[in-house]
Amino acid sequence: MRPRLVVSIVLLSAAAGIAAAQGQPSRLTLEAPKDGAWVAPKPKFVIRTDAEDVSKLRFRIEMSKDGFKTIDYTFDQLKSPNGWAYLQMENEPQGAVCFPQKKLAGGTYDWRAASWDGLSWEPGKEVFRVRIDDVAPAEVRGVRMSRQPNGCLRVSWEPVATDMNGDVERVARYHIFRYNKRSSVPSIGPFEVGTTTELQFDDCPKDLKDLPMLFYRVEAEDEAGNVFGRRIW
Repeated sequence: MRPRLVVSIVLLSAAAGIAAAQGQPSRLTLEAPKDGAWVAPKPKFVIRTDAEDVSKLRFRIEMSKDGFKTIDYTFDQLKSPNGWAYLQMENEPQGAVCFPQKKLAGGTYDWRAASWDGLSWEPGKEVFRVRIDDVAPAEVRGVRMSRQPNGCLRVSWEPVATDMNGDVERVARYHIFRYNKRSSVPSIGPFEVGTTTELQFDDCPKDLKDLPMLFYRVEAEDEAGNVFGRRIW
């Protein structure tokens, strides 16, 4: 009787393994960062599936600079769940989000994902390219100020096309700061009067007549959130 019991247990385990393998999603898609995106050194990765219960799966993300000949970073939910969370909202495909616990080195990477169903890893078909940008834009130059017919002050500047290392930059917006006197006060919220994607900004302070002198500072922010003087905005 004892050998029969052993055989029964083995068969039950095998059947459970087959059932788990059938639980792999038929679709595993990469949602964020978008293909070709420039992101900060600690990006948010989002993957989606058509699984009925995503919490029964585990996921892995791999990043490589050489077409996956070597792997630079691996975020494996099975080995380390820290930084992972499931996405199970109504009326949305289920999925998972991963927040790297440490900053990633700058550079261009390919990234891909795979799912674990309790038996094996199943790689997704998509591969996205992402640029980890850890260099701030160059300093904004050519800041000028002129009074407009409506009484506002127009601040204009030259476009920023490179980062602090002289490489090509992708500026997302400009931050404009106003000061009542020249000083080394950092560019922080209370002094910010606005943001724009243009190369000029009209500032219309109500108490302009009572301000004998004004100083402006403009800072460029890139698509990854880097700002001159501060690594991440």
